[in-house]
Amino acid sequence: MSEYPNEPRLIVDPCVIVPEDLLKPSVCEPQAAQALQSMARTEDIRFSKDGKMLAVLGFAKQSIAMFEIDWTNDQACKGMRIKRHVSIVSDSFVNPHGIDFIYDKRFVVASRSGGAEVYELPTNVPWGNTMPLMPTAVIDKISEDDAVHTPGSVAVIPEEGGSV
Repeated sequence: MSEYPNEPRLIVDPCVIVPEDLLKPSVCEPQAAQALQSMARTEDIRFSKDGKMLAVLGFAKQSIAMFEIDWTNDQACKGMRIKRHVSIVSDSFVNPHGIDFIYDKRFVVASRSGGAEVYELPTNVPWGNTMPLMPTAVIDKISEDDAVHTPGSVAVIPEEGGSV
């Protein structure tokens, strides 16, 4: 038994904590809870810019569990609620290690044994299933003298003028 009875089970980001109660079927649709529990080794987790998606990067399974979420102040369930999910696979995921959202449905994935690629969720997501996805762009150089080798973490930082 933990010294802290209300200790969180999953730390999402340095400032966001997801309590263990979130994985209960009443709060998290059962298939999404099962997908999250079957991820094995994970490496990174990020919220979309609009806070409506949560991506969990599966290093061991070479996949991403993408969850559609909402935030509620309902008395029965306060906080984040997982609504539905899709498992994303790509031949470009080779030991995926870092993920961040560029925009609400566009994200970048860095693979330890590959490179860094940009992906975009289609409008017709097959929720509850596995979806193969191809990169829309490949990031292979940071500058003319520097190629991207074994990338790990990745962060999207907005710049003045709206570029990232």
